[in-house]
Amino acid sequence: MVHVPAGWVPTANELHRNITALVGPYEVVQAGPKGRGLRWLTTVDDHPGVPELRAEAHRITAGLCAVCGGPRADDQRDPPRCSRHRFGVVPHVHARPPRRR
Repeated sequence: MVHVPAGWVPTANELHRNITALVGPYEVVQAGPKGRGLRWLTTVDDHPGVPELRAEAHRITAGLCAVCGGPRADDQRDPPRCSRHRFGVVPHVHARPPRRR
């Protein structure tokens, strides 16, 4: 199951486009927050260039609020939050890919 925090969806979409352009169709095995950034495990992780794309997406998302995608606050929340979403729980703030028709 793929659960990407809503604030990270644009980065996840870009990562997906970049991997698809590099290797063609692939499958996401697991995705979600891990280590204050986006974890994106795929069936093509050993393909040249893919680890670098994944690392860049992790670095970008580590600086973004997982709720809204704004700049993260200076605290060490995992996943990161901005000052507006700093406290409390925001339930069900996950985006899921659309279903195929």
